[in-house]
Amino acid sequence: MKKLVIIGLALFLTAGMIFAQQQQRFKNGNFTATVDNSYDPKIHEPSGSMTVRATFRGNRITQIVVTKHTDTASFLKLASDSIIPAIIAEQNTEVDTVAGATYSSQALIDAVNDAMEQARR
Repeated sequence: MKKLVIIGLALFLTAGMIFAQQQQRFKNGNFTATVDNSYDPKIHEPSGSMTVRATFRGNRITQIVVTKHTDTASFLKLASDSIIPAIIAEQNTEVDTVAGATYSSQALIDAVNDAMEQARR
């Protein structure tokens, strides 16, 4: 019986430690990040810039807004309509890029990653 209690306690403590490590630790607030790899329609390469503002409340990403960009509007809309809700739902940036808007998708993901890093500091 004593062994079962010790094993149960060990499993409980291990599960608690794993759960604590998986939780994001974000400060509340708005964090802005700019990346320089969005699609540039003038040269058809990823050399434009994108700025996002990510809002964090209660250890959660609650809002992501693209505040400035040099991207083609249709590519940005295609990417942001899919990527932003996915990031908020998953609470991380491990989401798929959007076919046809790969550079815009990756720039958005990279900018949100930068904002998340700021929120962790």
